[in-house]
Amino acid sequence: MTTTTDLTSTTTSLLLLLLLLLLLLLLLLPPPPPPQPPPPLLLLLLLLLLLLLLLLLGTPELVVHGDDNENSQSIDRTLAQRTSFSKP
Repeated sequence: MTTTTDLTSTTTSLLLLLLLLLLLLLLLLPPPPPPQPPPPLLLLLLLLLLLLLLLLLGTPELVVHGDDNENSQSIDRTLAQRTSFSKP
């Protein structure tokens, strides 16, 4: 009968062996080719996308939502109506 300690040590040993085999396989593989520079058209498209993204992110600051003074005056009138007391 095997105990859990035996199973754990066996599993650990197998995993270490598998890891060593994978490392050996990686060492035997040829090195990858050097990376190629991206074509100029791709760089141009990436720059255009970045510019579009910057324009879209900056747009909310340029949008005018109306006169802030007008909105504050209507709030002041509403507040004045609620707090005014009628004299008997």
